[in-house]
Amino acid sequence: MANIEENADRPSNTPRKQARAASAISGKEHPRGNLVSLETLRPSLVERIRIDHPNIPSDAFISRDELAHYRTLYFEDLLKTEHGELTELDRQVAESIAQHDTLAENIDEGFEDRRSLGERLSDHLASFGGSWTFIILFGLLLAAWIVYHDESKARGGEGSIAFGERLPGEPQGGA
Repeated sequence: MANIEENADRPSNTPRKQARAASAISGKEHPRGNLVSLETLRPSLVERIRIDHPNIPSDAFISRDELAHYRTLYFEDLLKTEHGELTELDRQVAESIAQHDTLAENIDEGFEDRRSLGERLSDHLASFGGSWTFIILFGLLLAAWIVYHDESKARGGEGSIAFGERLPGEPQGGA
């Protein structure tokens, strides 16, 4: 007990070992964070893995790299059954799906170059007109307009048509 108390004051110089486990497919050791349980995968993907490894237990762990490889194979198989033969584009799509990549281009870059001056101005006007800055400024302007017309009426002015009053000389009845 005294030995533990003596060492408790000193910082440990030995690095903490991360938990590791072996992949059921390759047998290589990986950090636990890089392993995925077969129980968390889609059954169809597990079936694809079982084609190559029929005796793999259902509670086994495989590495994320092995999972990406089998996702690619799974999507290639799906595309083959749908199209018959895989093109290079089909292979790229299957690989990008397995790796969670995006194969799209930024089409806005070309679109920006082809817009006219009027289109660009109208886009800027629309973005300002829908902004909080515009809404707040318009609300303040409206409040100032109401206060101004209310004050002018209170000072003995004729009033304003802003509050629905009749103009001088306007008939009493409606049209």
